[in-house]
Amino acid sequence: MTQAGFFAATLLIAAIVAIYSTITQPFPLQPKRRFAKVVYVIDGDTLVFDRVKQPIRLWGINAPEKDEDDYREARITLVRIVMNKRVSHVELGDDRYKRIVARLFLDDGREVNKLMIEAGQTTEACRFSGGFYGQCQN
Repeated sequence: MTQAGFFAATLLIAAIVAIYSTITQPFPLQPKRRFAKVVYVIDGDTLVFDRVKQPIRLWGINAPEKDEDDYREARITLVRIVMNKRVSHVELGDDRYKRIVARLFLDDGREVNKLMIEAGQTTEACRFSGGFYGQCQN
């Protein structure tokens, strides 16, 4: 084998190793999904998981508060969607009340946050979502 052939073979092997190691490594910025069972729904945008001390606040949406119209309907809708189900969630941080802010997903991949908007029980919290769900006025 010539020196040029040896050099080309070495480069090819190095490229294959680099590509293989990239494919088998998880993406460093990919959010980690966690799984938990919903055991209590506080209102239309806040709930409680088993084995998690902090309540979970659904990111990017806003539901009526306890003293507002449609509070009960929003809560009942969220109960019907998630109660006693194992859901996955991506934590995005904490809010000022020390709740975990997260996006929730059902087993079939549908996002609970978006489902609540589509059901007409919540509105998009444009200040936080930046128009992610497409319901904000520009």
